Amino acid sequence: MHCWGNVPLNSVIPFFFDAFDGGTGASITLTGLAVTDIEIYKGTSMTQRSSDAGVVLLDTDGIDVDTITGIHGFSIDTSNDTDAGFYAAGSFYTVVVASVTIDAQTVNFVAGTFYLTPATAIAGHQKVDVGGWLGTAPATPTVAGVPEVDLTHVAGSTTSVSTLASSIATLLADIGGVATAAADGDPTATDLLFAYIKQLINILVGTAGVVTFPAAAAPANAVSLAEIIRAIYDDTNELQVDDYPTTIAAVQADTDNIQTRIPAALVGGRMDSDVGAMQAGTVTAAAVATGAIDADALAADAVDEIWDEAIAELAQATPSATPAMRAAISALYMALRNAITVTSTTKSFTNDAGTVIWKKGLSDDGTTYTEAEGVSGP
Repeated sequence: MHCWGNVPLNSVIPFFFDAFDGGTGASITLTGLAVTDIEIYKGTSMTQRSSDAGVVLLDTDGIDVDTITGIHGFSIDTSNDTDAGFYAAGSFYTVVVASVTIDAQTVNFVAGTFYLTPATAIAGHQKVDVGGWLGTAPATPTVAGVPEVDLTHVAGSTTSVSTLASSIATLLADIGGVATAAADGDPTATDLLFAYIKQLINILVGTAGVVTFPAAAAPANAVSLAEIIRAIYDDTNELQVDDYPTTIAAVQADTDNIQTRIPAALVGGRMDSDVGAMQAGTVTAAAVATGAIDADALAADAVDEIWDEAIAELAQATPSATPAMRAAISALYMALRNAITVTSTTKSFTNDAGTVIWKKGLSDDGTTYTEAEGVSGP
């Protein structure tokens, strides 16, 4: 007998049973199984389900299921409502087979029991109907299907929604508010922090204009963040935001486009006096102008630096068809200075360590001797 326990409404429940020889105990095939032999009782009622609809024999005839001798079965579909209201959540059911023939004997037996629960809304998940919280009926949901929750604690402490709202309002007041600036763009007493940040960003990204701070009220014991920011800028009296455009313009005027003036100054054999001392005690406009530092000598020194610069050996690679000057000179010098190995098929060029960095294929057909283009070693 199958005791299925809780089964969601609208499920198809399988019932398997076996049959044995009364004398030997061997499995035996029953005869006479039909859906009319299957009776279903609800609760303690002795009234059978009035319809056989929804009852199906397994493996076509329910006898010797999957050709296994003595194994028989059927299924019951609890979604079938031919007998209206018979299948209902919260009811218990007993299934009886009456009757079949086994080993020439008429046999009746209980095939199984089951208890119907509400149908699942999500497959594999039991449907839950909340009827109380700790024994108390919950409030009627303000949104269908969503339980109403009454918070009494936040972060482990007793509180209330009104307290939270008051705390948030106090926080906004302490930081000076976050409302948008007034229509004319000037900050107001209730949006100082927002206005400061907005206008500072405008200055940093190059928007024309300067920040004009509104007058601050007399300091109180509870000073807002906006007042602290304003006090920092006013009391330091160093680089005020208002001064940024003027300061930048002054720096640009003092340099007097130095990048374009230096070449003209060098042509005249001196550094322009507007540049001033480039490095105290070493190079000055006066020193250049009086000949203490010769422009030609500076040029000659630069040439010497170029010719005295060491050239590194080339790395192992195929020689470029369009090398830079340094690479071309290095390749020629390495070919003249380092070892070269020649076989009947290959000429190999090495670096100072003897590693082949590039090579050329050789061939000779008795008439023409050919050296191929260089390729990477080894």
